[in-house]
Amino acid sequence: MIHFIIDIFYLIISLLCIPFFFLFDFFLNRKRKDKGKFLFDRYFKWFFVLFEKLSVVAKNYNPLLKNIVFIATSAGEINQIIPLISKTHLWQKYNIIILYTSETALLALKKIDFPFSGHYLYPDFPFFHLIFFLKLKPVKIFFIEHEIWPGFLIFANLFKTGSYFLQAKYNLSAFRLNLLTLYIHKKFTCIVPQDQNEYLLFRNFFNRQEKKPAITDHCNLKFLQKFLPQPFEKKLERNLIITFASTHPEDEIFFIPLIPRLSSFFLSYFAHVTIFVVPRHPERASEIKNHIIDFLSNPSGIDNIIREKTSITNLKEYSGKTDLRTKIRPNPGYKTEIIVGDMFNMLNSIYSQTHLCFMGATFFWHGGGHNILEPLYYNNIIIVGPYLKNLKKEFEIFCKNGFGLVFDPVYPTKINGNKKTKYKQKYSIPDESFFKNENYLFKRILFQLEKYYKLGKSRDNLSFDNSQNDDKIFIPSLFIENMGEKTIHIIQNLV
Repeated sequence: MIHFIIDIFYLIISLLCIPFFFLFDFFLNRKRKDKGKFLFDRYFKWFFVLFEKLSVVAKNYNPLLKNIVFIATSAGEINQIIPLISKTHLWQKYNIIILYTSETALLALKKIDFPFSGHYLYPDFPFFHLIFFLKLKPVKIFFIEHEIWPGFLIFANLFKTGSYFLQAKYNLSAFRLNLLTLYIHKKFTCIVPQDQNEYLLFRNFFNRQEKKPAITDHCNLKFLQKFLPQPFEKKLERNLIITFASTHPEDEIFFIPLIPRLSSFFLSYFAHVTIFVVPRHPERASEIKNHIIDFLSNPSGIDNIIREKTSITNLKEYSGKTDLRTKIRPNPGYKTEIIVGDMFNMLNSIYSQTHLCFMGATFFWHGGGHNILEPLYYNNIIIVGPYLKNLKKEFEIFCKNGFGLVFDPVYPTKINGNKKTKYKQKYSIPDESFFKNENYLFKRILFQLEKYYKLGKSRDNLSFDNSQNDDKIFIPSLFIENMGEKTIHIIQNLV
């Protein structure tokens, strides 16, 4: 009874909030090129759906098949469900309907090579849900990662539609309030945790409840993503290539001062060091490039040879001189090259040739980390900060096999008790406490390079040969592919 009262209360509140949601959407998307089409499709198009043929609403509609819906609003979520739908051949069994909101998601949808129907996600209002469920009659709805919409769950239960929570995280903000936890997550038909840690948290939580959704074994859609072809022999030679990936301003407080120190240390072992700094938002590339130039211009704390023999370019300029998809070619006129990313969709091309990766959003408290599987698939040694949240248990496996390291720099701004303060962005020369464990980190990295790339004394003609048929040799790409097969098996049991 209490859940029924909460449902009614939520639906009434959502009706009263319609004008505010419209104004909020208008303000938030005021700079979009397709703002008019977005607002029309999101708020008004669904009024006309009842009077249209189903073949108009759902393109590529097959009347012999039932409908399933994916709520995946961003490009990242779209890219996760594309291989899921393709590898499970869902498009052969169902009419696929994808609801999205962002411009980048629309671009990602253009890469799909199977029949589907894409629509802007309508607001979480009851009459939209009523139209949607009456017209489309979906048999299953998949919520991806963060996209939990209570109204969808209420109507899914009302229409006896299966609701599945993929990439589920226990530590979502909704779980911090027990009322929302019990109200929202009990409505799911099934929850699929994204890793082992999340699986245990969900199990422990719902064990205390009488009514609970089914909880499957953990699996992660990121294991299904499409990678570039992976050669079994990866060259190191005399050029060490390092990537600072998906960086945020908070990461760069640590990364930028680290660049000349990395260069100074590894030039004792290699003839050339290439460093890619790829920000999470490429439009920040010019800002980062200027910060690096300013930092290297500081007369104290940086070796003059490092300063004079360092080149700084952006990725568009660099990629105009070399084909990043086949070969990164160092400029012989410089000891160190720094390339700042100002392009989308280039990280896999870079990862396929790099040897080290510092993962962004793991060095500050509200980060959590971006996709660690991409660099690991290409046998990169990956360095993360103390705030990695995603795929923690799997990352421990990589660490045990030498492909992962955790580094905790001492930041200038401390964390006061449980209150985590946001770090101010400073690029001045930090004191020695900032790099408290720096030498330890560099020596660990060198040890792993020697171990996995078989460095000789000359450090010439070096390779990582992982083609041997030896159970003791851990190959990250094969581990990721095996986890992908497990993910396919779990999802196929749901559909």
